[in-house]
Amino acid sequence: GCLNTSGKEILPFQYDGIKVFLLRAIVFTRTGNQFMYGLIDLNNKTLIPQQYKNIYSIGSLRYAVENFENKMALFTENGAQITPFTIDSISSFKKNYAVIHQGLRQGLIDREGNIKMEPTYREIRVDDDGSVHARQTDEWIFLNGQNNLYQNKRADTIVAIGKGLLHVTTSGVTQIEDYTLKPLYPTTFSTFGNFSQGKAIFSVD
Repeated sequence: GCLNTSGKEILPFQYDGIKVFLLRAIVFTRTGNQFMYGLIDLNNKTLIPQQYKNIYSIGSLRYAVENFENKMALFTENGAQITPFTIDSISSFKKNYAVIHQGLRQGLIDREGNIKMEPTYREIRVDDDGSVHARQTDEWIFLNGQNNLYQNKRADTIVAIGKGLLHVTTSGVTQIEDYTLKPLYPTTFSTFGNFSQGKAIFSVD
């Protein structure tokens, strides 16, 4: 639960955890073996129901809500959803802008949920004065045996790691792709080691 400085009970003792942000509180309770997150005000009124994997305060009276498909959406402090669940991760707001990640790319969103820069960049940075700096990824060109272009791709590094397998890294995130540049796994990896006797060690988040 939650008490004020006089010891008065503000929120009832019914939650497994509470994180208070100004006049809002992120709360969670256990259901089976899973914690379910929601958002309430300090009168214990539900603003975002407890049915999500996680909720993060990201400033500017905005919350990033993560569903159980590991996708995020942007919500207001009153619980209104203002983007679909298509974001892989989102930074805290700075000068009313936040950097979003979709796959291996970064984009820019404002506090109203408007995409200001499509997620096509390697890196986006918002400075203290509100100026925005963006950097495109390097372009890799694939040639056939006759030195003719047959495909290209933007990435930081591309390394062949096995028969028909490519290790593709952009902005510190890795995907394993085949030679048609199609990802073999729905998830991205934080690290992905070399194969040894047909096995490789990876990490996620």
